[in-house]
Amino acid sequence: MLLYLIVDAAACGERGVVETARLGAAAGVDLIQLRDFRSHDAEYLETASQIMAAIAGTSAKFIVGERPHLVPRLGAHGVHIGEKYRDIRTAREEIGRHALLGISGFDPIAVVADVGADFDVDYLSVGPVWETVSKPDAGSAIGVAEARRRAETSPFATMLIGGITAANAGQLRGIPASGVVVLGEICRAADVGAATMNLRAALA
Repeated sequence: MLLYLIVDAAACGERGVVETARLGAAAGVDLIQLRDFRSHDAEYLETASQIMAAIAGTSAKFIVGERPHLVPRLGAHGVHIGEKYRDIRTAREEIGRHALLGISGFDPIAVVADVGADFDVDYLSVGPVWETVSKPDAGSAIGVAEARRRAETSPFATMLIGGITAANAGQLRGIPASGVVVLGEICRAADVGAATMNLRAALA
């Protein structure tokens, strides 16, 4: 499974999003998204550029959070849209054919009704699998069995999200998902490298 890290200034604390991203990428994170709902585009671009420079030379790819129009300007790998930006068609138009488009906060049935099952969505987030403190409005935990059911019945590839730690990630093995998304388990860790490697080991 892919390991997808969201970096957020509040969670990353004094270490900051750039250094957290750098350490995570060096330890084997596959995708890194900058979540920042408050800054203006100019500020987001500056921080995103610093992250991209920090992870250059690793295999990690940078994902823009909620701002598809910035993907071409940054040369980012893709965008994730959800609560703040819900126009799937326009997002795909803005990022181009070859960039990754991830979505959350959408029901697969509603997505199919809106754009069709063949629309170029790269993944749909499924969760929260377990309760999470990183996103207060994430809703109630759905549990492993329901996560499996949703992943198996979705017409889109899935990413599992919500309360995932090295201690529980092994329970997700066997679910047909492209990867897992984490924030607190890495961002709040005293040792980002060790936390990343522990997660990778749990998912292997």
